[in-house]
Amino acid sequence: FEKLEIHFAHSTPRALAEAYAVLAEPEEHGYPAAAAALCLDVLRRNEYLNGLPRFLPWSQHAIDFGVELPVTVYGKTGSMVNVQADAGLFVTPAGRWVVSILCNDFKDPRSGAAGIASLLHAEVGRAVYEAWK
Repeated sequence: FEKLEIHFAHSTPRALAEAYAVLAEPEEHGYPAAAAALCLDVLRRNEYLNGLPRFLPWSQHAIDFGVELPVTVYGKTGSMVNVQADAGLFVTPAGRWVVSILCNDFKDPRSGAAGIASLLHAEVGRAVYEAWK
């Protein structure tokens, strides 16, 4: 058998932001709207909400129950030891925007909601939402 060389976390905040920009306007970038809609539906169901959407008036289950909220979040998180990334497309009646953030070498042994990176991401999410809502 051949040994496969696998690389994890080979992206940048810019690349993630560009991917979300394509999902926001797929046809302008040469992609079918139906494909983007499928991707956005998966991203809308992200269960890890401790980062950018943490302090926002958002629930990934609201649409399933016909509840309309002031913001819809299409996001994805990722983490490894001392690295945490969060990116997403945020949509409100007033507009839409993309945020992508990566923290590394933060030396906080806590992971998840209590970790410093999650709290920083949450504060960035809140600040951008308050500025753009």
